[in-house]
Amino acid sequence: MAKTHWSIRSGIWPTFSTDSDSDTDSRGLLDSKPRYHARAHAHVLSIRTSRHRPFRLLRPRVAQRLVYVILVLVGLQFWLLHSAYCQALAEKYSPTLFTRLSRQDEDLLASSRWHLAVGDQRAERQSLLQNRIQWETLGSGYEGDTFAYNDFVIKVFKPGRSPLRNCVPGVSPKMQWPPELPASLLLGGLRDQPDQKQDHASALSPQSGFLPVLDYFLLPPPSRNSHPGEWYLVTPLLKSGTLEHLAKRLQQEENASSPDEVDARFRPSFDRLLRALDIMHTEHDLCHDDIKMDNIFITRQISPSEATSNTSSVLSDDEEAHWLIADLGNARQPSHPYHSSLLWAHDNNQHADCRVNDVVRLVKSYMFFLQSASTTRKGAFNDAFLTAATPWSQLYWHTINSARQALDGTAAALQVLEVSSNVFPPSTTDRDELRSQSGTGSTVDKAPYDGIHSFATPALEATWGEWLWSGLGDSARKAFMVRRELNSGMSVSEKWAKIFGTMGILPTPYKGC
Repeated sequence: MAKTHWSIRSGIWPTFSTDSDSDTDSRGLLDSKPRYHARAHAHVLSIRTSRHRPFRLLRPRVAQRLVYVILVLVGLQFWLLHSAYCQALAEKYSPTLFTRLSRQDEDLLASSRWHLAVGDQRAERQSLLQNRIQWETLGSGYEGDTFAYNDFVIKVFKPGRSPLRNCVPGVSPKMQWPPELPASLLLGGLRDQPDQKQDHASALSPQSGFLPVLDYFLLPPPSRNSHPGEWYLVTPLLKSGTLEHLAKRLQQEENASSPDEVDARFRPSFDRLLRALDIMHTEHDLCHDDIKMDNIFITRQISPSEATSNTSSVLSDDEEAHWLIADLGNARQPSHPYHSSLLWAHDNNQHADCRVNDVVRLVKSYMFFLQSASTTRKGAFNDAFLTAATPWSQLYWHTINSARQALDGTAAALQVLEVSSNVFPPSTTDRDELRSQSGTGSTVDKAPYDGIHSFATPALEATWGEWLWSGLGDSARKAFMVRRELNSGMSVSEKWAKIFGTMGILPTPYKGC
């Protein structure tokens, strides 16, 4: 019978080989008896195994069964993760419910203004479409692409990139549109387009805390296709940019500014955003879910005399910024299933109550702004932040600690606003002056806040990262601690959902109309 034979030759090692008779063919390697032969010039190590039962030592039944059990458990775990993340994605992309609509709001959402008919008489809309080749690309994201043209920003929602979660009301047959459209209409309002000679900032109400809508429409596909077309959202182009752009401009100022000085200058703007969040939470029963510096835009407060003149929207050094909340594509009601899904708290460390989460993210964004805008040494910010030695750092730690214990979701923004105005105003600003600048009045008892300062104590947990960074010096350790604290909960990712849920090839699960 044929046998397998391996040999290892060496010129210096002793030689031994295994030979077996006909019985070895059936017994294999275990029954073979080694015999040693001396050779003059070369030595050979020969191992013969049976062709019928090779590597018997490597295939014990217990090991095989253990491998099978491990494979079954791994497959079961993967299936459970796949099911859980598919469910989480379906919950995330379920529709946003607008439950507090006035008759005027219902009429606004049911308007057929979005319909792009032949011979449309809206000159600005036709001008936009006819000059599309001149659009300047601003960015591209998960939902679509953003362009700039003259004084307009045009956001184009691409079908297939992200599910259009909501259904257009009063339309038959049913069709979907992105929730950013109805949310922007309700919160920012639909503004009549101003004359081209005027700055589009004149269309902004000084009391508005949200970016308004100038136009929105559906552009049908050029040929028959499976999707109904692309949705367009037109908003004003604010040349002052976002909070990040403002921080960079402040860094370039000749006179150095400490975090305290920046806080004294811009705390009224921050307080007005808290007021805007309170309106969003209480009057519209919605959460933003994506508050960050990139989604806070800067404009000027336009007086009636300025509204008729052609003025630049770029901020000068002595102007007070008016801040607006934008990008409402993630707006959801507090009871939305996404807020209790695997993706919300478990994967992304968000607060269970989305209204509290909005306030915490806004306060953290303001801390990022103070850190970026101050031109003094960065260690000054880190020291004051970690020791709660200044009003702005005390406001931060009060908000963080209250969010874990005592902050009421139904009035979270208003509670932090009261603390900002009455308890921890900027060090160079009087309480009454701050309330008048921010346009807010006290809505609670002005009596002393019992025990309020006990919540303004830093609460930091020691980590291995802190110990490692301490080897580079105390300043590096403090910078790491500040960075870790401010970044916590500020990034929302679908990474694990993409790996286990869609696996990169399956479509995102969502409910149609």
